[in-house]
Amino acid sequence: MTNDRIKELRALCEAATPGPWVVTRHNWECGSINWLAANDRDVDGNFYAHIQDGAGGDPGERNPRAKQDAAFIAAARTALPEALDEVERLRGYNEHADWRIGQLEDERDDARLERDEARRLAVQVYDDQDHEGDVTGCLDREDIRAIAAEVEAYRGALS
Repeated sequence: MTNDRIKELRALCEAATPGPWVVTRHNWECGSINWLAANDRDVDGNFYAHIQDGAGGDPGERNPRAKQDAAFIAAARTALPEALDEVERLRGYNEHADWRIGQLEDERDDARLERDEARRLAVQVYDDQDHEGDVTGCLDREDIRAIAAEVEAYRGALS
């Protein structure tokens, strides 16, 4: 759902009569039945959605779902604003999650650089001591940090 669509739906909600709306039945003298979606304060006066089921008229023109249609319209008056609020809440959560993922990816990349530098320094120290072979496969993070600290101390002593 686009931001423009959310704005459009919010404008519709704000322009409509406040809810909640209820469904009431109105029987006409001619035998026709109408289902009305109305604000609960106005069920005897104004109504906002009038769905005629056609009873008493031509049976081919009956709307067997008139009551359900009126119930849907009445429920939508409060459900749509609630759904739009939830969409916006979840979008905010999603934006925060994306930001946090970016932070974690940066931290991961920094840790990889630190690891690679420590391995490089460990190999350099090992090679400076006339040893052959690669020691990086048997080092854990603490070992690498300890070796990196030793290398820095060693470099400091040589300067």
